[in-house]
Amino acid sequence: YSDGAKLYAARRYTQAIDYFRAAYTAGNQQANSTYYLALCYHQLGKLEDARQAYTMVVQKFPGTPAAANSQKMLARLGPVVTQSA
Repeated sequence: YSDGAKLYAARRYTQAIDYFRAAYTAGNQQANSTYYLALCYHQLGKLEDARQAYTMVVQKFPGTPAAANSQKMLARLGPVVTQSA
């Protein structure tokens, strides 16, 4: 997790993603790892991936600071806009 956080701080979002995924899988700082994973996606413009990761934090880790921050970020992203065929 800490290596991913350093990469995030250095704006190396693509590389940080791998570290946050590995941290989550290892059970290391799962709420924060997922939140920062969402932030990386958000910074890279992968908004649907970001939305899914923020939602996962809210659902799996309710009551945590990461969940509260994720809810704020979801509100910023706004509702999902789908286009009908």
